[in-house]
Amino acid sequence: MSDGGRELLRFRGFLLPTFANLQDKFFDQISITMMILPGATVRVINSDDIYYRFEGLVQRISDGKVAVLFEGGNWDKLVTFQLGELETVDLKK
Repeated sequence: MSDGGRELLRFRGFLLPTFANLQDKFFDQISITMMILPGATVRVINSDDIYYRFEGLVQRISDGKVAVLFEGGNWDKLVTFQLGELETVDLKK
């Protein structure tokens, strides 16, 4: 697709100019903010964290921080992480 000589890319209903750096920043933001929402199941991917590979439920998100609830038998713990330290868990597997 083109718009007056500029090449455009369609992504989830948006038309983006094909400047690589703009696309990379846009795709990074979309993958983080559209998948990690309250109620989502997430896994800790920061290998330096004591909760590495633990899975929990997102309770709230604000200012780039995510509060995750871990439940285990007779204990519950609410821990705050940076967005980059988490990934969503595919529950369909």
